[in-house]
Amino acid sequence: MDISLYFDPVSPEVFEFSSPTGHKCISEVIKAHKEEGSFPDLDYVKLALVGINEDRASLMNKGCARGPDYVRRYFYNLFSHWNEPAMADLGNIKRGHSVDDTYFAAKEAIA
Repeated sequence: MDISLYFDPVSPEVFEFSSPTGHKCISEVIKAHKEEGSFPDLDYVKLALVGINEDRASLMNKGCARGPDYVRRYFYNLFSHWNEPAMADLGNIKRGHSVDDTYFAAKEAIA
């Protein structure tokens, strides 16, 4: 099954915040799904990041759908202490027509 069909690429905005220190940041070494057609090869990946842009069923928590990209902005700026970490960012699960559609896509993508 081609799980890339369930994902939107990572927003380019999360890559705009890079560390000016000269040290390698995670944003420079992670395999990221940055644009359509560039889904990362998952062979040898040990950790995969997946965002779910969904807040339709989140009572009293409006805006939480933007959470995955906020987390990425900070995570990507952490120093990478590894040359080639076995990490990939698959992007965000596409929002379905209903909340249940989104949950189904998430379940299928990570199964």
